[in-house]
Amino acid sequence: LAWNIQPGADTWSGREYKGYIYAADIIRGFDVYRATISADPIVAIQKSGPRTSRPGDTLTYRISYQNVGPAASRHARISDELPAGLSFVAASDGGSYDPATGMVVWSLGSVPAATADEVTLRVRVRASVPDGTLLTNRARFTGDLTVSPPAGVHVLLVGSGVGVRQVSIL
Repeated sequence: LAWNIQPGADTWSGREYKGYIYAADIIRGFDVYRATISADPIVAIQKSGPRTSRPGDTLTYRISYQNVGPAASRHARISDELPAGLSFVAASDGGSYDPATGMVVWSLGSVPAATADEVTLRVRVRASVPDGTLLTNRARFTGDLTVSPPAGVHVLLVGSGVGVRQVSIL
């Protein structure tokens, strides 16, 4: 069975497609259906920052997000759980830190369709982190009825510069 959504008088309205769906089947023939299909927000998230650091350094991460879907993502939030080797310094745009969980959270409210923005996070590499340590840090985007690809991931190599030559992170 093959489905084909034809353009023309069909419309997207909010989170719904209203129009005709055409179905073709070798045995049954050709059918036409009037249909309404709902579409959810789709939000992409990316995290960027330095790839190497030394104990005691203060780093800034940029977490960018973009709603490429047809509808707003309501009750949207970004969460970022800090690994044990990083300590919280500051978060932009009302981001809050919970020392009990190590979680930084931004409550974004509603993120309209076709919009992009970013938040920033400042952290410090703990002095006790040994050379050669890889710290993996993830940011996640969640919202009501929102489809979001895998979380933004950032890997940081900590080293004093002695004995650390090169690391490739894919």
